[in-house]
Amino acid sequence: PLSPAGVERLASGHDVDPARVHALTAGNPFFVTELLAAGVTSVPDTVRDVVLARVAQLGPRAAAVVEATSVAPPALESELLLAVCGEDADAVDECLESGVLRASDGGIAFRHELARNAVEETLSPTRRLALHQAVLLALADTPRGRRDLARLAHHAELAGDAQAVLRYAPAAAREATRLGAHREAAAQYDRALRFAGGLAPEERAALLERRSDALYLTDDQRAAIDALEEAIDELRTAGAADCEAAARGRLVSLLTCRGLMSEAETAALESIRVLEALPESALLADATGAMALLSAYRGDDGEVRRWGARTVEVAERFDETEKAVAGRIRVGTSDLFGEGDDALLLRALDEARRHRLSQEAAHAMHNLALGWSARGDDARAAEWIASGLAHCDGLELDLWRLALLGLRVRLELDRGRWTAATSTAQLILAESRDSPEPRLQALLALALVRARRGDPETAPLLREAATVAAGASDPGWAASVACVRAEIAWLEGRPDGVDEETRRSMADATASSWWRGELAYWRRKNGVADRPAVEPDEPWSLHLAGDWESGVAAWRARGRPYEAALALSESDDEGALREALEELRRLEAGPLARMVTRRLRALGARSVPRGPRPSTAANAAHLTTRQQDVLVLLAEGLRNADIAERLFLSRRTVDHHVSAILRKLGARGRGEAAAT
Repeated sequence: PLSPAGVERLASGHDVDPARVHALTAGNPFFVTELLAAGVTSVPDTVRDVVLARVAQLGPRAAAVVEATSVAPPALESELLLAVCGEDADAVDECLESGVLRASDGGIAFRHELARNAVEETLSPTRRLALHQAVLLALADTPRGRRDLARLAHHAELAGDAQAVLRYAPAAAREATRLGAHREAAAQYDRALRFAGGLAPEERAALLERRSDALYLTDDQRAAIDALEEAIDELRTAGAADCEAAARGRLVSLLTCRGLMSEAETAALESIRVLEALPESALLADATGAMALLSAYRGDDGEVRRWGARTVEVAERFDETEKAVAGRIRVGTSDLFGEGDDALLLRALDEARRHRLSQEAAHAMHNLALGWSARGDDARAAEWIASGLAHCDGLELDLWRLALLGLRVRLELDRGRWTAATSTAQLILAESRDSPEPRLQALLALALVRARRGDPETAPLLREAATVAAGASDPGWAASVACVRAEIAWLEGRPDGVDEETRRSMADATASSWWRGELAYWRRKNGVADRPAVEPDEPWSLHLAGDWESGVAAWRARGRPYEAALALSESDDEGALREALEELRRLEAGPLARMVTRRLRALGARSVPRGPRPSTAANAAHLTTRQQDVLVLLAEGLRNADIAERLFLSRRTVDHHVSAILRKLGARGRGEAAAT
């Protein structure tokens, strides 16, 4: 058989997952080549013919064993063999001697998944149903502590046994949730719902709510919202006003993740209106928690503390530990943002860990990173991002993993680690998950890195970012896009349209002083004058006031070298401009470095340094950072088109970089350049 690496090499050029091909074929070269020729959606006819020809040589009893094994992947255990096959089990040796089946961990199995599929496809519906019923009955006789709930649910569904599905699928989902396998949990709840037509509306709603929870954590946000809204409809039908209102409260966190602030506000207010009018119950914590979250998005720390404290009080009274932890996270986050006090947030994290509340632990670590980043303590923020990502690894907490990567890409951008920011952005954009805000951050970071380095093709990134922001009603998303568009317009010398593109965000009363200050700054750079109301010590307001020295100090205190150089570039002091030029060349920020160079010359400065950027000069072959990135991918054997896609550059730009690399290295070809 071929190794996984061999299958991957053979599959090169085919639009398939090599790991899946190896899993289906166990590396059998004939099966691999036939599968690659036919695709992986079905068993190729040639493979089916080979498998069935071998099965046809078996006697009837051995063929019956083969058929039974085909419906019981990954293997038919020895204790099930007699229960499912009866006297036909005596023919198992014939199956093994023929090579159709193999011994596997105390049972029998097919040598290749493709062979199993080929046999299973030939079964008549009646025969398939009977076999699944037999396997289900045999598995149900297994002692309770050894039962594989997911396998029981699988065979119950294929046996058409609705009662068994509703017994085993939710139990399998709960077990999967306990293990952090949230995709499996969502699939099991979905299986149960396919057989839930005869249940009461409240029972269907409970399954829908749990499915929504699992989908939310795996970052399938649209499906999670749909499931929870369907649960709300079921609860309305049942007349369960309290449960319906609580579900609306839980909907708020899903809506805010997608930037749907208007819808979130409506849901939160309706939830608290209904539940405050009813006798107090544990459900009230869902409504108060929703109000705390909504207040956080509004930036009202006092209301966050009030609603968060009430959430904790109600949750503790009714012994709802997870809701109490969530309430402490809300209040603790407000403390960190306001006073720089992380004590309550750390307490909530410790409690989440003690009670094995993995999603609330991720939530706390994310908010610790977010809070310290907002306070300018990048070192602590980076530590919590790394801790949070390590926590999410293997737990299928994609929602929080992507949120943490969204924080990381912005942190790397702000700290001047632009190559790292590019890599993180590519990681986010390669995701098939659903989070729009991390995607927005990745697109904006890539666009800024390109523009600040003087690379082309920022427009496609900005168009996609604008599309993402347009799908939300969060003014911060639109303002962030407007700021980046205005900065890039200034760097690229095309101010037309900046006024129109930024005016709405500038006038938005809900936009923070930070956004108004930054917007006003970039609008002024593009020839549009504003006098916004901003905090006097906010860095952008210092730029607007012409206090470049305080601006430099403020940006350096926040660890943002590019913005510090930008502030220095506004000085008429030759020393300050030279300092800015040195920093910009270190960052390889070509466009702004050229502006500073022209300003120095206009002031009559002499001996303005030309020459390569420091990082280029430090390279033995005088390759730029971007050319070094391209060379690494050349060494991996990638074509120019693949490199362009990986680095988010145009094919023409990569062609130019490759030509420059060959020239600087004196290489006659790509292979020689890579070897050098």
